[in-house]
Amino acid sequence: MVEPVYNWLDEFYQNRAVVQVEDKYGYLEPSGQMVIEPQFDEAGRFPLDREPNPVVLAPVRVDGQIGYIDHNGQMVIEPQFAYAGPFASGLTVAISSFDDPRYGYIDSTSHYAIEPRFEAAFDFSEGLAVVSQDDQYGYIDPTGQYAIEPHFDSAEPFSEGLAVVGLFEGQTYRYGYIDPTGQLIIEPRLDGAFPFNGCLVQVEKFIEEE
Repeated sequence: MVEPVYNWLDEFYQNRAVVQVEDKYGYLEPSGQMVIEPQFDEAGRFPLDREPNPVVLAPVRVDGQIGYIDHNGQMVIEPQFAYAGPFASGLTVAISSFDDPRYGYIDSTSHYAIEPRFEAAFDFSEGLAVVSQDDQYGYIDPTGQYAIEPHFDSAEPFSEGLAVVGLFEGQTYRYGYIDPTGQLIIEPRLDGAFPFNGCLVQVEKFIEEE
């Protein structure tokens, strides 16, 4: 049992949970033992347990810059990024400087596998990542090639083989769903839409009420 003596405690990922003690962050193991002492200004999660062949590194912020630690708390990628997220599909979104906020994707050696060229970029999910260029959203694969060209006004990550996309019509957004080829499975005619999670109830309800 983990005693409730912390300012904040996250869920466990890869048998590590982020914990806040006063103004510093560290990591617990499931027994409640502190395995990585609170020493970071911010700390992120290790990869999801269901991620295949995960890069088992977690982002941490030190003196305003983000780097990555391993399962034992050793700094594997020195703090050098203005922003960087969790690894997925072997890559993570990163920005070198907010003075030139172009997003790219780094690998576990800290090198840009996909050069910074996007106005916005998000984590990979089911092998594809949402990116934005010229205020339009599309999807890239882990090589940086477009799997779905940017032509949506909004887009969400894939979940269970489908992704929510939005088109701006007149004064409002209309939402639908696409498959990984970009084919519209549900036309953008919904007032709101949520990621698929093994249930179609909310989507069907929206359709019936329209």
